This record gives sequence, structure tokens and C-alpha cells, in this order.
Amino acid sequence: GGSFTASQSLVMTDDIPSAAIYYTIDGTTPTTSSTLYTSPVQVLFNETVKAIAVVSGVSSSVRTATFTVYDKQVQVTLCASTITYPASTLITISLLPGHNPAHAPTGTVQLFLDGTPVATLNLSGSGHGYAKSFYELSKVNAGTHSLYALYSGDSRNLPGASAAVKLNVLPAPVRLHAA
Repeated sequence: GGSFTASQSLVMTDDIPSAAIYYTIDGTTPTTSSTLYTSPVQVLFNETVKAIAVVSGVSSSVRTATFTVYDKQVQVTLCASTITYPASTLITISLLPGHNPAHAPTGTVQLFLDGTPVATLNLSGSGHGYAKSFYELSKVNAGTHSLYALYSGDSRNLPGASAAVKLNVLPAPVRLHAA
């Protein structure tokens, strides 16, 4: 057992080569009516595997292994553009789950501008396994800035960070008026 970021192939053996191994993956106690082990078992999600070995009608004690399989590293992306001060830009932070779309990320994302936190955003999940959050960034000084986001993680998705995205803010145009 243990915690993993991808599915696992579980191999079961017994000290007695002729033993028949019966197992369950739902946490119930195995019996000789349970699934007979014949090849490695794919552990895809959080599962408790229990197994017994049977030789000549005598069962061993139950062995238990608990697996926590987190979805792949959550990907955080930012969409930003070149803007002119004091205009604003809408930033979209998207988080996609790994191999199981039923596990939409939940929790919060913290947005950073030049290494300084500017917002903590709650995620809005969908029924399709992804989550988004939006933030309108405004009144950023002229220059090139770095934006990135940190995802807090939840019980099924590991924390993650986006790559830095550059935001170019152009100075306000100078307007001349004749007097």
C-alpha cells in the first residue's frame, strides 16, 4: 500500500507456491468466493485490497494494503496579454485532473504577481472534471511582470504550481492638448 500519483500494478504472492490467493478491492473480508488472483491487479483509485492465501482448505489471516492514488499533478495555466495602464486583463486559471475526470479539483488557488500574492481564489468545478477561477487584474505599473498560481491541493489532487506567464503593461499614452 501507500500513496501514489499514478495507478499501480499489484503483485500478490505467498510463501507456499501452491497457495490460491483470493482478494477484494472494496475493503471487505475475502473468502474463497472472492476473486481468485491470477495476474497483477491494477489499482486505479483509492482502494483497500484485502487478501487471503488458501492451502488444502485452510485460510491464512487477512492481509490488508491501502492505496491512495492521487490524480496526476494538477496543471495550472494563466491567460494574460499585453495591456496599457490603467486597463485591466482577465486572468483565467484552469485546473485539470489527471486520469479520473470525476475528481474535479477543489480548494483554492493563490495568484502571485512578481512573487507577491495578489489574490486567493476559490475554484469553481464542473461536472467534467476540471475547475476554473477568474481574476481581473488592474492598475499594474508599466513594465513586464511575472504571474503564476499555486494550487492548494485537496484529498484527490496534489498541490501544483503553474509556470510563470509574462504580462506586459504598457505606459499610459501621453496626450497633448493645445492651450
